[in-house]
Amino acid sequence: MLRIPVRAFSLGTSPWHSIPHPKTGQWRSGVRHGLTTGRPHTTGRGQAQADRVGTSILDDFASQAEGTLANDLYNALPFTAGLAYDVYGINPVDPTDSLGTSYVAALPAGAQVGQSHTIDSHGATSNTSFFWSGNYMDRFYLGLSIGIIGHRHNRTTTHSETTTRTRAIDQKDMRYQENLSTSGNGIDVGAGFVDAFVQAFPYGAGLHSPMWTQLNDAYTSEVGTNFEVPIAKGARATPLHHLTDFFNYRVQSPWRLVASAAYIAGDHGLFSVDYEYADYGNARFRPSNRIENAYDFEAENETIKSSFRGVHTVRAGTEWRSGNWYFRLGWALYLMPTSRTMRAMGKLLRTLRRRGSGIARTMWA
Repeated sequence: MLRIPVRAFSLGTSPWHSIPHPKTGQWRSGVRHGLTTGRPHTTGRGQAQADRVGTSILDDFASQAEGTLANDLYNALPFTAGLAYDVYGINPVDPTDSLGTSYVAALPAGAQVGQSHTIDSHGATSNTSFFWSGNYMDRFYLGLSIGIIGHRHNRTTTHSETTTRTRAIDQKDMRYQENLSTSGNGIDVGAGFVDAFVQAFPYGAGLHSPMWTQLNDAYTSEVGTNFEVPIAKGARATPLHHLTDFFNYRVQSPWRLVASAAYIAGDHGLFSVDYEYADYGNARFRPSNRIENAYDFEAENETIKSSFRGVHTVRAGTEWRSGNWYFRLGWALYLMPTSRTMRAMGKLLRTLRRRGSGIARTMWA
């Protein structure tokens, strides 16, 4: 029997801003500045349960440890097989061979266990933006924003097993748990303009910088076991053995360029076109600049560079009015960010075209 209930929850942002009174003169709308802030929260839970399973996570730990001396397990596999060995979850095939490198799970081969696997996660990302804008004679508009990002996310993965009660099985149960806590902060910048000196043909452009983020990971792994008969020092249960590690790194997201233009036919209707470009292959992982870190993320960055590409997005729409009736039509082209080396999925999976249309009637002039 398998049960997989999943729950998720999300709480949106609550922005606020303050804009001073407009100035007079050619900058008739004045120079504006303000602040917006938001903190969306997310939480989720997933669980899978099964009875009478013929394999154990300890079998995987024993396979990982294959070829490694017992004294080297903790250094070679500190978060998995090394911990399992410390709590007698896996044991040498030949306990008398000090140079043995083969291991077996504490459960007999084919023993059936009940398993429960749970993942709990929760976190939040806050974004506080400071912005400045100017309006020159209601014809030319400038804008600049600086965003400060805060991020935290926690994930706990728990795997537990309970054995079927038979005389041939000594182990009663075991539990393996991973905890990952990620926190950090970052910054991004955006700038743009709109030119409406020719009122019938307004156009504009904007540039969104990469999001530069400094992240810190705290990782903990622990294993515990219970046995029917005493093991080391007469104990039937081993205390939870755990290991904690920390890792710091930086993430740089891709930059984005946005451009738009429109034709406005007075009160009759309009055409508009939007274009956006983002090169997802420019995303990068980098070592932390706060602590000494010899790892350079070269393999990860090469994978990103070879797997992703620049993406062009085009959106177009029109709306026309006839009396109290409005007619709308829209079209958009989105390209998948995967590179040429990943195009075997087919054109239908790489390109998504969306079309929309509508008719509306107002009940007043």
